[in-house]
Amino acid sequence: MPHPHSVKTEADLSKLFDQITNELLVLVFTDGSIEELRRLLEIDETFGEAGENVVLRFISTSKLPQMKESYNIVKTPTFTFWRMFSGILGEMTGERMCGWDNALLHQTLKRLL
Repeated sequence: MPHPHSVKTEADLSKLFDQITNELLVLVFTDGSIEELRRLLEIDETFGEAGENVVLRFISTSKLPQMKESYNIVKTPTFTFWRMFSGILGEMTGERMCGWDNALLHQTLKRLL
């Protein structure tokens, strides 16, 4: 069963990109396994506490393998952070995180908000 905040198609992601204005968008690339889903549910609660300025979406590289190459995903989970820069949505590549470091994730969110 997919997580309710999953991006299911490239068109969904494109629409999401168009909707972001001043929020911080966090895309989490996963392998789609049950183990990762459990951990992502915990992460989802963390992001809920961060407030409405954070939009969190999950992308399963097993269901959308083309996204793995398009976004240069080497391993899962990979957290990518996106924000508007001069009216253009872009990834803050220096903030990209791989793995399950909840403390670093909290620090990164706090710094970016």
